[in-house]
Amino acid sequence: MLYYIAESDWYVVGFANLHILPQLHHAGLVGEILELLVHESLRGRGIGAQLVSRIEQEAKKRRCVSIELTTKKNLVSRHSDFTSTWALPEHNHL
Repeated sequence: MLYYIAESDWYVVGFANLHILPQLHHAGLVGEILELLVHESLRGRGIGAQLVSRIEQEAKKRRCVSIELTTKKNLVSRHSDFTSTWALPEHNHL
């Protein structure tokens, strides 16, 4: 598991993690973002996008065939700005 922290003036303002696993149904390594959080008062300023960009770089370096973001259905639209280049969601859970 890899962890990423966004800081501003010595305060943690964002956090994300990346879990890389081999997945048979993807025929390769998959990077899964299990948590992506940005302080509520700072959302919409690109902090989440910067965290995701760093994760994308690392996943590419480690030869992941895809990246998945685990999120609640009601938050999907929030993440669409920086996940629009990814494949369409394949896994839906209630």
